Amino acid sequence: MHYFFHVMILLLKLLMRVGMYFTKEKTNYLIVPSHIISDSKLENICSIFHIIPSIACSIILGVKVLPTIWPYYAEQLEKNGEIITAVVGITFIPIAIVNGILLDKVLSRVNPKYSAFRKSLNEEDNIFP
Repeated sequence: MHYFFHVMILLLKLLMRVGMYFTKEKTNYLIVPSHIISDSKLENICSIFHIIPSIACSIILGVKVLPTIWPYYAEQLEKNGEIITAVVGITFIPIAIVNGILLDKVLSRVNPKYSAFRKSLNEEDNIFP
């Protein structure tokens, strides 16, 4: 189980880089220095507030929501239950990106060190117009 979270954190770092590309941000909570957010807090935040909710939302979307919205999917789900794994895997990616962006926004409001770090990065960018 411990290796699962390490692999998921690496996957989330990659997905958060993709999210940074779309939001034009310079950093995210997974790549800040350890004096801003300690490694132990980072693992707790990542596992409790990012990995578990993203997986849960993907499962709920794949098992409960999509069959009610899309009748063809519901029919295929009854015939071939293995499709759930693929759908959960595919829907995990955008859900994890959105969840990470939201988590990043919450951390910037709650954690003053992180907020100051983000502001300093923005000020460095504005030095040379």
